[in-house]
Amino acid sequence: MVRGLVIASLLAAVAGIAGQQMTTPVISARFTVVREPTTDLLIHITNLRDAPLAHYAVVVGDKTIFWHRSIMSPGNLPIRSGQRQSHRIAVADADSARAKIALLGFSDGYFEGEREVLQRHFAEHGTPAGSSIADKRPTFVDGRSATLTAVPVPGERVVTVLENLRKVPIEAWGIAYPADGSETGLRMDMCSSHADAPGQGAIAPGEARRSVSATPQEIGAPVKVELRMVLFRDGYFEGSRSEVDQVISSRKARGLTCARYH
Repeated sequence: MVRGLVIASLLAAVAGIAGQQMTTPVISARFTVVREPTTDLLIHITNLRDAPLAHYAVVVGDKTIFWHRSIMSPGNLPIRSGQRQSHRIAVADADSARAKIALLGFSDGYFEGEREVLQRHFAEHGTPAGSSIADKRPTFVDGRSATLTAVPVPGERVVTVLENLRKVPIEAWGIAYPADGSETGLRMDMCSSHADAPGQGAIAPGEARRSVSATPQEIGAPVKVELRMVLFRDGYFEGSRSEVDQVISSRKARGLTCARYH
């Protein structure tokens, strides 16, 4: 019985050492998370037709900020007649931003909007009954089928800053967002992108790379962000070995010559 306990203890010790070897402390990079006040754009869309509004696209400036496609699940339901739906949008300059509707699609098959946006929607999701030609659909006129209002409101950005403390560029890094027993992650690999342009590509020695990590719906809402690994150009890494393995596997699958580490 004692021998069995000793063996079990030794196995536990070996497992503990192996676990430590799988994840090493990140000491060659400094990772900080800061919150910055900003201004968001609060958009309200009101359905003026009798049929539910199932799909819509909103453009700010020349960029389509978001699509809404109803899939009959909470948070993605159609807007009923006379009802309003709101969205908070993060934009560079909310005070001067101009929002407009680029597409409206109702449950009775009626669509209106910009020709190219309608074509894209029909190509991806099929053409509704009535007309198969996007340019025969009317363009959006505010106040006819729906209205859009946009109001600047106080907002907040969660910004991550990753600073390279070694004299070798960081080529890849992994960030995790743990919350409520689950976790999402983001891995960045600059093995073959952007060359070494300042502020892009690999993180140069001494550089502190800033990235907008999250935009909380409410100011002060808790957001947890963790650095999981960094992989340097010379193959040296710190953090989670399994995260690094996934980067290397992806590189090999793409035939990239920088697929190495030690």
